[in-house]
Amino acid sequence: MSFRLLNTDTHATPLAAIVAACAVLALLYAFWIKASSVLIANTNLAGQVSLGRWNNPSGQGIVPIEPLRDFDWRAEKRKKLRPFKPTYNITMGIQADDLSDLITIDQDYLDRVTTRRSIVANYKNTVHGCLPGGEAAVRELYSYLLEHHLPTRFPSMFKTTRKSTFQNMVTGATFPLDPPSDPEICLRTLAETVEEDIFLLKETDTTHLGQDLKGIHDPVPSYDKIGPSMERFFRKLQVGKSVKRMNWVVQTHGDLINTSGNHIKDGDEFVADEEIDCSKAHLRIELQTLTRLPQTRFVLFCFKTYLYPLKDIREEGLGPALADAIEGLKTGNAPGMFKAENSTLSLILERLERIEQRPSAAQVASSPSSAGEACDATDQPQNEATEHLSTQNPDFGSHAYTTRTCDDEVFVSEGPGEPHEAERTPWSGSFVLEGQNLGQDDTWKHMGVTSVLDAAIKQVETRRKAGARSTHRIATEGVSIQPELARTWMQNYFAHMSAELFLTLVDRRLLELMPDLVTMRHVHLDACMLLIYYAILWQGCFLPGKRCFIGPDRKYARQLYLCCLRIIPSWQRESAGTVTDLVAAMYMMRTAAESFDFETALEMHNLACEYAEGLQMHNLDRNSSLSPDKPPSTDDDRKGMWELIQMDLFYRLIHDKPPAFSSSIQNWRVNLPWLSVDSPPDADAPVPTMTFILRSRLALILASFFQAVDEAKDGPMTPGLVESLCQQIEDVFQDWKLHEWIQSLKDDHVYTWILVDLALAGYTSILFMLRKAMAIDPNTLPFATSNAQMRIATNASRRILGLVYHMLHEVNQPGLETLSLVLGTFRAHVAYALIADSITELDPERAVADFDLLERVARCVETVAKEEKDFTPLARALIYVNASVKKRVADGESSS
Repeated sequence: MSFRLLNTDTHATPLAAIVAACAVLALLYAFWIKASSVLIANTNLAGQVSLGRWNNPSGQGIVPIEPLRDFDWRAEKRKKLRPFKPTYNITMGIQADDLSDLITIDQDYLDRVTTRRSIVANYKNTVHGCLPGGEAAVRELYSYLLEHHLPTRFPSMFKTTRKSTFQNMVTGATFPLDPPSDPEICLRTLAETVEEDIFLLKETDTTHLGQDLKGIHDPVPSYDKIGPSMERFFRKLQVGKSVKRMNWVVQTHGDLINTSGNHIKDGDEFVADEEIDCSKAHLRIELQTLTRLPQTRFVLFCFKTYLYPLKDIREEGLGPALADAIEGLKTGNAPGMFKAENSTLSLILERLERIEQRPSAAQVASSPSSAGEACDATDQPQNEATEHLSTQNPDFGSHAYTTRTCDDEVFVSEGPGEPHEAERTPWSGSFVLEGQNLGQDDTWKHMGVTSVLDAAIKQVETRRKAGARSTHRIATEGVSIQPELARTWMQNYFAHMSAELFLTLVDRRLLELMPDLVTMRHVHLDACMLLIYYAILWQGCFLPGKRCFIGPDRKYARQLYLCCLRIIPSWQRESAGTVTDLVAAMYMMRTAAESFDFETALEMHNLACEYAEGLQMHNLDRNSSLSPDKPPSTDDDRKGMWELIQMDLFYRLIHDKPPAFSSSIQNWRVNLPWLSVDSPPDADAPVPTMTFILRSRLALILASFFQAVDEAKDGPMTPGLVESLCQQIEDVFQDWKLHEWIQSLKDDHVYTWILVDLALAGYTSILFMLRKAMAIDPNTLPFATSNAQMRIATNASRRILGLVYHMLHEVNQPGLETLSLVLGTFRAHVAYALIADSITELDPERAVADFDLLERVARCVETVAKEEKDFTPLARALIYVNASVKKRVADGESSS
């Protein structure tokens, strides 16, 4: 199968690019082996179809769009996207997205749609069109955007009238809600209404491409590396699911449209250097989203183009990083993407790499005697510490988790303030956070509890990034860690955390020497070893020589994590997928998760799975009968691989992502460890042994769940099956008396952390299995599902919140790291939202107990927020949620 593609966008037409950093996504689609006839329309596709399939019988949207009721497009800053990476490797680079974000609007809206109207008028069919067979899809999209999506998402900008018209209150334009019979008119309407370019794609049985895009026959360099994945992805893309990705290119002008060509191909003539003004060069980035229309089943592909002058990139301190990314096109797994032969490229690279006299992000202060080679060799500009990840390429974007936007605020820490003491009764009185922004309540009133907490979590993450990754700190904060202190942390780590994943694969003796080695200028240490070293120090700085965690000196924790971030770009350039690279990815994954850097954690997890698969660790026992004399250390490999499998299944469930392992689990050959008489379990370490057994059991349960999901395909899953899997998790925990172990070991912080981490993984799996299987809408009351399902979900939520309170209050674990783990890895705010939403449906005694649990957890978060101001948005959100719960209860009592 193939694509027949008609380019109908207004500004994604070819660029006169100096560096073709990416192949146009449509071009890639053209090589989808079983794929399609792409029926595309300029930023506008339409449909004269009723919205029945978008709605359920009661009229409620199957995929609800979250309104932005107080949205002011004039004040909305445009996103600052920086997806370029130092090494270019071809990947799909997709990330799950919210259908509400299908269309984005910012302060450039009026200028852009005005420009687009002019482009459509001047270029006519060059920028929009529809192939035969695509008319229904165009009309379907027209109806969806004008009648439903735009008025719902942006009610301050668009509305529908009783006269069946759509009104754009920004431009003053009006259009009929009923799509015109001529699809070209539909396309032109959409082109001057939204900024996104739009393509519609449909599978066909043809084997040739449409004649309107002859260049589509040109092969994409190294496309074979992602071809099968592309095919599977498009075939499985579901209605209501949305994903996003990015690509980038450097062009020598600031025009939105240029019909002269998008890619530099062999045989092209290069423009003479003297004809090019490099001061006008721009970085062009496309933010792309894909979903599937419910009626015609066409794939909808939208993308919005952002243009950034290269001078802005350089002024941000990211010039060297972009220069590295451009040159890195030649060093990745698709060197054919690099096309530039004249000296203009050299001039652009020189402009990017030029450093101003004033301090910039590239001038990072370091201490030669402390950070040693880590900071000598890896002082990176701010982008490389912020946009570092991966072997992902600039063309196909970064993995979802590495995409950064620039809606980030500059936060100023509030003063400490005294806590407000108030009488705390179940339904009256609560604590008030100092400096609470009461004006935010008006915004929260129109949001569900989960949305309120999601927004607060994003603010916390933004603040944490601003602290650990800000230009100021990267540019001015040196790293000064005495070797004696580093040796102490290293010894404490090995004394108490020796059961970590794949630790036996790393030379412990070398790690113990590294506090001295990093100070020796004549000693070269690989970046992957440095990354492992600083990640271990970060963990070890919590351990004061006994089995009790403490809150570390924040200066040291911040400096150590900063070193890890600085090292990542160099590590990625050197990475060859070795065992040491695998261990580095695993350690950085854990460190990032506990530092509230979830995007990095997910990226590191994907890399770890990629490295493990490349090392054939999923086939450790495929030929075990032929190698009976394998060393006992292979049991450590098996243990590590099983824990990695469990983590991948867990991340797949929580983040609704495809598996990081590309091969099917049915084809793996990895035995459980300790099944041989030559490698008995460690009787002296019952907690690590028990934890591994329970995690393996949890992995098998999750594998069964995803097998059921695959078998169900687009239909609903059998409720009894999911309930049975949830009960299996409960039974396993009860059989092993997990909660009794947690209570009995509360004075041993190391084992408490290990066991609570296991328990949270189990109960979070229960909650998200139910959400996924029963399609519980987090913004609606959960009792639309059966009482049995909700009983299981609420019990799991209570367990999660109880464990959070146990960690923060009863055991007194370090608050910042504990909250980072439970909010990031285990999404504890979802459990909080479920309890808050369901509390009015409970009997009074149970409701009082649940509300008391919510207040206790909120007070713990308030305590952490006083120490670490980054958590202030979450503390405020919890105060608001609890107040709204009390109000609902009071209203219910008064009405009865």
